[in-house]
Amino acid sequence: MESMMRTVRILALSAAMFGLAAKVHADPVPAPAGAVVQAPAWTPGSEWHYSDGYALKVSSSSPGGTVFERLDTPGQWFSRLGFIRTDSLTAGTARNAIYRTVPDNAGFALSAGKPLTFQREYLSDGKLLVHASSWTVEGRETITVPAGTFDCWIIVWRTRSLRSDWTGFERWWYSPQAQHYVRLEYQYGQDNSGSRVLMRHKPGASALTPSSAPDVAPPGPNTVQKQIKPQEAGGKDRIAAPAALPSSKSAELQPVARPVPAAVANGIWQVQIGSSQQEALLRASLKKIVRKDAKLGALPSGVRMHEGPQGEKLYRAWLGSYDSAQSARALCRTLKASGTECFVVKKDGGLERQQVAQNRG
Repeated sequence: MESMMRTVRILALSAAMFGLAAKVHADPVPAPAGAVVQAPAWTPGSEWHYSDGYALKVSSSSPGGTVFERLDTPGQWFSRLGFIRTDSLTAGTARNAIYRTVPDNAGFALSAGKPLTFQREYLSDGKLLVHASSWTVEGRETITVPAGTFDCWIIVWRTRSLRSDWTGFERWWYSPQAQHYVRLEYQYGQDNSGSRVLMRHKPGASALTPSSAPDVAPPGPNTVQKQIKPQEAGGKDRIAAPAALPSSKSAELQPVARPVPAAVANGIWQVQIGSSQQEALLRASLKKIVRKDAKLGALPSGVRMHEGPQGEKLYRAWLGSYDSAQSARALCRTLKASGTECFVVKKDGGLERQQVAQNRG
């Protein structure tokens, strides 16, 4: 009888301790005032694989941006400048974004208490879309996913169309250690909300080590980390759209000056700014464009003749000379911000998106 009572007391004590522990989680805490979340220095070769099959690999990285290829859908890719997404190729549709209201380096750091608000313009299937967007630091949290336990910044991207009622958001549990989100909640327009968690990741050769990652306070000694299983990642009860965009007065945002990347000799990447069968007309247009800015005038430029499909002569105006497509994209963004349409090409005349698709197919 005494042995039975001792067993009952032990079980009761264990249950009480378990109940206490189960209530102690590394719940989200507000980000300290003035805290800064730095975008990672992404390195080629880094990979992330998620619970819904989504998978990414860094194919190249330079001061002009980082290019991510979709391992789950070969041929698709997108690029980022810090946390801000720039160009992309998805399902055969190329998108080149223009950010007139923030400098190119605006997305390399996010500050708590000071949302990064900007206007994004891009062409999609020939239609101009204009969105008011923002990145906000929401807090910190330690979570456990199949890939491990990570101290995370919770950062939120919100966007809404200025021409319709379309809205979207992404909530990242961003881990400096993993150099990407380890959990994502999202919704785009009227599509169903969704989420994914990190299953495994592989850092590139020179990726940041945890000791060099931005500081995030670890959980206390009596804290039980929040565990998220793959089958729970899409639980709609966890997904709540963030509050509306911060007051941004998007209509009052003013364009900012954009840099003109310095050219290199014999570069293989250029920017095409027009084509025509009338050489004289095209040269006049090119001359007008480079006269807008002394830095543009200092870049190599010219008009090349190509043979069309029916044997006709076709002339193409080009500007710049670069070793990397990212530098050429930076020039193209500068031109687009001033109202000049353009796209990136290789020196042999191939479109950038065609070349990328061939390399990654």
